Amino acid sequence: LFGSALAAQGLALVLIRAYYAAGRPFVPYFLSTLTAALTIVLGAAVVGSHQVMFLQSVAAFLLRASDIPGASVLALAFAYAFIAIAGTLALIAHFEHRFRGFLSRVWKAWGQAAVASLACGEAAYLTLQFVGPLTLSSTLISILVHASLSAAAGIAVCTAVYALVGSREFKENAILITGRFRRSPL
Repeated sequence: LFGSALAAQGLALVLIRAYYAAGRPFVPYFLSTLTAALTIVLGAAVVGSHQVMFLQSVAAFLLRASDIPGASVLALAFAYAFIAIAGTLALIAHFEHRFRGFLSRVWKAWGQAAVASLACGEAAYLTLQFVGPLTLSSTLISILVHASLSAAAGIAVCTAVYALVGSREFKENAILITGRFRRSPL
């Protein structure tokens, strides 16, 4: 649940810095205060609703936590993630209203990043499923091999997808990196 809010939090930090750079610090301050208060209120409401057995069993089933004791703590993570995402969407909407054209300039890059990240995650997951049965003499070595192979597959697929969709940012970084290796010796 916390992981689902990571992208929203990262984007919110970028937008907050953009507001400060534009000399408008009140909007992110007000929205951050509001989201903090709403997180507390929603957290209390969700934890309170967890006392209802039907809601508790539905939430535990959806989160695959029905056999975990103390799963009601997940309600706090849900409240945080939900409000973080909603607050970031509100910040994006206000930023677009205040500074017209923001979304149109970044929409293509966001789409490319979404496609590349989904492909990366799928490649890493499939690789992990494939090498999962592989066990070595040490648990630590097995975990390191599984993680390394999955990460390598994910990075390779992500790189290929970025190249295939023609990402401008990818091309700029590729030129920068290859330029570092092509320098002539002194």
